[in-house]
Amino acid sequence: MDNCKVIAEGLENLTTVLPANGKQHAFCVASIPDKRNLAVCFSDGGVQMINLNDDSKGEWVAGGHAKLEHAVYSPETGILALSSADKRIALLNTNDLQEKPLFIEEHSLGNSKVKSMTFDNKGTLYAITDDNRLRHWETDPNKYASALAAMNLPPLTDTEWDLIVGREFTQE
Repeated sequence: MDNCKVIAEGLENLTTVLPANGKQHAFCVASIPDKRNLAVCFSDGGVQMINLNDDSKGEWVAGGHAKLEHAVYSPETGILALSSADKRIALLNTNDLQEKPLFIEEHSLGNSKVKSMTFDNKGTLYAITDDNRLRHWETDPNKYASALAAMNLPPLTDTEWDLIVGREFTQE
Protein backbone atom coordinates (compact mmCIF):
# COMPACT_ATOMS: atom_id res chain seq x y z
CA MET A 1 0.00 0.00 0.00
CA ASP A 2 2.33 2.71 -1.17
CA ASN A 3 -0.45 5.19 -1.82
CA CYS A 4 -3.32 4.51 0.57
CA LYS A 5 -6.12 6.99 -0.07
CA VAL A 6 -9.61 7.57 1.28
CA ILE A 7 -12.02 9.29 -1.04
CA ALA A 8 -14.90 10.82 0.89
CA GLU A 9 -18.17 9.98 -0.81
CA GLY A 10 -20.23 13.01 -1.71
CA LEU A 11 -17.28 15.40 -1.47
CA GLU A 12 -16.04 16.11 -4.98
CA ASN A 13 -12.30 16.42 -5.56
CA LEU A 14 -11.36 15.76 -1.93
CA THR A 15 -8.82 13.05 -1.22
CA THR A 16 -7.05 12.37 2.06
CA VAL A 17 -3.65 10.74 1.70
CA LEU A 18 -2.99 8.49 4.67
CA PRO A 19 0.45 7.63 6.06
CA ALA A 20 2.35 5.22 3.84
CA ASN A 21 5.72 5.07 5.55
CA GLY A 22 6.17 1.29 5.48
CA LYS A 23 5.45 0.95 9.20
CA GLN A 24 1.70 1.33 9.20
CA HIS A 25 -0.98 0.47 6.68
CA ALA A 26 -4.70 1.18 6.65
CA PHE A 27 -6.76 -2.02 7.08
CA CYS A 28 -10.35 -0.95 7.69
CA VAL A 29 -12.58 2.09 7.97
CA ALA A 30 -15.80 2.93 9.81
CA SER A 31 -18.17 5.79 9.17
CA ILE A 32 -19.17 8.02 12.09
CA PRO A 33 -21.98 9.87 10.32
CA ASP A 34 -23.33 11.92 13.24
CA LYS A 35 -19.88 13.51 13.63
CA ARG A 36 -19.13 13.59 9.86
CA ASN A 37 -15.95 11.55 10.46
CA LEU A 38 -14.31 8.43 9.18
CA ALA A 39 -12.22 6.29 11.51
CA VAL A 40 -9.35 4.77 9.55
CA CYS A 41 -7.73 1.82 11.35
CA PHE A 42 -4.08 0.90 10.97
CA SER A 43 -1.74 -2.06 11.29
CA ASP A 44 -0.14 -0.64 14.44
CA GLY A 45 -3.44 -0.40 16.34
CA GLY A 46 -3.84 3.33 15.75
CA VAL A 47 -6.94 5.11 14.49
CA GLN A 48 -6.83 8.30 12.39
CA MET A 49 -10.01 10.38 12.35
CA ILE A 50 -10.80 12.04 9.01
CA ASN A 51 -13.16 15.04 9.03
CA LEU A 52 -15.54 14.72 6.07
CA ASN A 53 -16.57 18.38 6.22
CA ASP A 54 -13.20 19.59 5.00
CA ASP A 55 -11.27 16.34 4.32
CA SER A 56 -8.79 17.13 7.09
CA LYS A 57 -7.00 14.68 9.34
CA GLY A 58 -8.30 14.81 12.89
CA GLU A 59 -7.19 13.13 16.07
CA TRP A 60 -4.89 10.12 16.10
CA VAL A 61 -5.85 7.71 18.89
CA ALA A 62 -4.60 4.37 20.13
CA GLY A 63 -7.35 1.89 19.37
CA GLY A 64 -5.68 -1.43 20.04
CA HIS A 65 -2.53 -3.36 20.77
CA ALA A 66 -2.19 -5.00 17.34
CA LYS A 67 -3.37 -4.70 13.74
CA LEU A 68 -6.98 -3.51 13.65
CA GLU A 69 -9.08 -5.78 11.46
CA HIS A 70 -12.73 -4.71 11.88
CA ALA A 71 -14.46 -1.50 12.92
CA VAL A 72 -18.10 -0.71 13.59
CA TYR A 73 -19.82 2.36 15.07
CA SER A 74 -22.95 2.75 17.22
CA PRO A 75 -24.65 6.15 16.86
CA GLU A 76 -26.83 5.31 19.88
CA THR A 77 -23.86 5.10 22.26
CA GLY A 78 -21.09 6.90 20.36
CA ILE A 79 -18.94 3.75 20.74
CA LEU A 80 -16.50 2.69 18.03
CA ALA A 81 -15.72 -1.04 18.37
CA LEU A 82 -12.39 -2.21 16.95
CA SER A 83 -11.33 -5.83 16.73
CA SER A 84 -7.64 -6.61 16.45
CA ALA A 85 -5.34 -9.44 15.46
CA ASP A 86 -4.53 -10.14 19.13
CA LYS A 87 -8.14 -11.34 19.70
CA ARG A 88 -9.33 -8.26 21.60
CA ILE A 89 -12.06 -5.73 20.97
CA ALA A 90 -11.42 -2.11 21.94
CA LEU A 91 -14.39 0.15 22.67
CA LEU A 92 -13.61 3.82 21.98
CA ASN A 93 -15.90 6.59 23.17
CA THR A 94 -16.06 8.93 20.16
CA ASN A 95 -17.65 11.62 22.34
CA ASP A 96 -14.33 11.85 24.22
CA LEU A 97 -11.39 10.37 22.31
CA GLN A 98 -9.04 11.18 25.21
CA GLU A 99 -10.91 8.71 27.42
CA LYS A 100 -9.15 5.40 28.00
CA PRO A 101 -10.81 2.68 25.85
CA LEU A 102 -12.53 -0.34 27.34
CA PHE A 103 -11.27 -3.75 26.17
CA ILE A 104 -13.07 -7.02 25.67
CA GLU A 105 -10.21 -9.42 26.27
CA GLU A 106 -9.46 -12.62 24.36
CA HIS A 107 -10.81 -14.89 27.13
CA SER A 108 -14.24 -13.27 26.63
CA LEU A 109 -13.97 -14.21 22.96
CA GLY A 110 -13.17 -17.86 23.68
CA ASN A 111 -9.62 -17.12 22.46
CA SER A 112 -11.12 -16.66 18.97
CA LYS A 113 -10.70 -13.93 16.37
CA VAL A 114 -13.60 -11.74 15.33
CA LYS A 115 -14.82 -12.30 11.77
CA SER A 116 -17.60 -9.69 11.80
CA MET A 117 -19.24 -7.20 14.20
CA THR A 118 -22.37 -5.06 14.36
CA PHE A 119 -24.36 -3.04 16.89
CA ASP A 120 -28.11 -3.23 17.49
CA ASN A 121 -30.24 -0.11 18.01
CA LYS A 122 -29.66 -0.21 21.79
CA GLY A 123 -25.86 -0.28 21.61
CA THR A 124 -25.33 -4.01 22.21
CA LEU A 125 -22.30 -5.28 20.30
CA TYR A 126 -22.60 -8.59 18.42
CA ALA A 127 -19.65 -10.46 16.95
CA ILE A 128 -19.18 -13.66 15.00
CA THR A 129 -15.90 -15.34 15.90
CA ASP A 130 -13.81 -17.86 13.98
CA ASP A 131 -15.18 -20.69 16.15
CA ASN A 132 -18.60 -20.02 14.52
CA ARG A 133 -20.18 -18.50 17.63
CA LEU A 134 -22.30 -15.40 17.91
CA ARG A 135 -21.27 -13.43 20.99
CA HIS A 136 -22.70 -10.21 22.45
CA TRP A 137 -21.74 -7.58 25.03
CA GLU A 138 -23.29 -4.58 26.70
CA THR A 139 -21.16 -1.59 25.66
CA ASP A 140 -22.53 1.09 27.99
CA PRO A 141 -19.82 1.18 30.70
CA ASN A 142 -22.28 2.19 33.43
CA LYS A 143 -24.66 -0.69 32.60
CA TYR A 144 -21.65 -3.03 32.43
CA ALA A 145 -20.40 -1.89 35.84
CA SER A 146 -23.92 -2.30 37.31
CA ALA A 147 -24.15 -5.84 35.90
CA LEU A 148 -20.80 -6.71 37.50
CA ALA A 149 -21.93 -5.27 40.83
CA ALA A 150 -25.17 -7.32 40.65
CA MET A 151 -23.18 -10.57 40.38
CA ASN A 152 -22.49 -10.47 44.15
CA LEU A 153 -18.80 -11.14 43.62
CA PRO A 154 -16.39 -10.76 46.52
CA PRO A 155 -15.22 -7.15 46.76
CA LEU A 156 -12.68 -6.38 44.06
CA THR A 157 -9.50 -4.44 44.64
CA ASP A 158 -9.14 -1.21 42.68
CA THR A 159 -6.58 -2.95 40.44
CA GLU A 160 -8.94 -5.89 39.74
CA TRP A 161 -11.84 -3.52 39.04
CA ASP A 162 -9.71 -1.52 36.59
CA LEU A 163 -8.55 -4.73 34.89
CA ILE A 164 -12.11 -6.03 34.45
CA VAL A 165 -13.77 -2.86 33.19
CA GLY A 166 -10.76 -1.33 31.46
CA ARG A 167 -10.84 1.99 33.28
CA GLU A 168 -11.71 3.35 36.67
CA PHE A 169 -15.32 3.45 37.87
CA THR A 170 -16.66 4.29 41.29
CA GLN A 171 -17.97 1.21 43.05
CA GLU A 172 -21.27 1.82 44.80
